[in-house]
Amino acid sequence: MMNLVDLLTAQLELQTGSMKDGDPRSLSPEQRAVFLTWNHTALIKELGEALDEVGWKPWATDRSLDHEKFMREMVDAFHFFMNMMLAASPDDSPSEIAEEFSQMYQAKHAVNAQRQADGYTGKAEKCPRCYRDLSETTCDPRIDYCITDLH
Repeated sequence: MMNLVDLLTAQLELQTGSMKDGDPRSLSPEQRAVFLTWNHTALIKELGEALDEVGWKPWATDRSLDHEKFMREMVDAFHFFMNMMLAASPDDSPSEIAEEFSQMYQAKHAVNAQRQADGYTGKAEKCPRCYRDLSETTCDPRIDYCITDLH
């Protein structure tokens, strides 16, 4: 079984070996913005295609799930997700990206678990600038941006 490092490495090899954009870590800032934008669009499209394999419509009676097709679309989506992580981390290796992502996932997982335990309503007080939950953000009213602080 491949772990996240293996998957990111394989995706990087695919991008650098056969895709016209090459190594997503070596893009100029302008190229990176375009690359991230089209990968975001493709990711959302693939997630929509995955949802097409689920009987989700409340006005319809079909609740079937075509598991194989759903999973194939999720794999397609994951390719674009990994491209975005690679492009957003130009100075990091796949193992460094995987480690950072894993640590950030674990921190956010702990926050989400605590929210569930506390009966989180989703209506937490939000920062007026970045709209994040104030428990995850350190905001300074003297500056025009917020600094996130994932515990």
